[in-house]
Amino acid sequence: MTPWGHNDIRAPDGGSLWLVPYLVLAWFIMLDGLPVDYYWLTHLEIGLYLVPIFFIAVSPSDSDFAPVGIAAFGLLNDVLSEAPIGYWAFLFGFFYLLAMGQKAVLREARMTGIWINFLVLCVLTYFAGYLIGLLRADMEINFLLYLSSALLTGLCFPLLYFPLGWMENQTFSDPLRRRDD
Repeated sequence: MTPWGHNDIRAPDGGSLWLVPYLVLAWFIMLDGLPVDYYWLTHLEIGLYLVPIFFIAVSPSDSDFAPVGIAAFGLLNDVLSEAPIGYWAFLFGFFYLLAMGQKAVLREARMTGIWINFLVLCVLTYFAGYLIGLLRADMEINFLLYLSSALLTGLCFPLLYFPLGWMENQTFSDPLRRRDD
């Protein structure tokens, strides 16, 4: 166990891998904060950062750091995206809790089941964000663009989830198999 209560998954060279999804999450938050000059891309909110949150949530190890870390990353995303403080922190936490509830179901699921589950959770999370936007006078969210963003995020899922699974298991034969340490 690490000091944060996380089961220590070790890489073959002795390094710890439990931090990798958090680093990927931070990287996608930073990338999301970069300005984009393409007109149609400026209105999309592709949530690639949801993939590492999903990975953290369905991992077999229990971490005391995960909920606090995810909320902190949500606040960072709030600041970088100039969203109302707490908006992304709430959505990150909401998504994390939804994914945690699917942990037992996804343990024996095939990739298509995991992918569909992620897509449904994305749509639910984006819909919750849209509802929050409706309740706030300082936010205007286009429903179709937000739904398109959720679907595009879902399409990118395997491209990001497979490498995270491979790093955890160090095998290409079954990158979705979870290790119970």
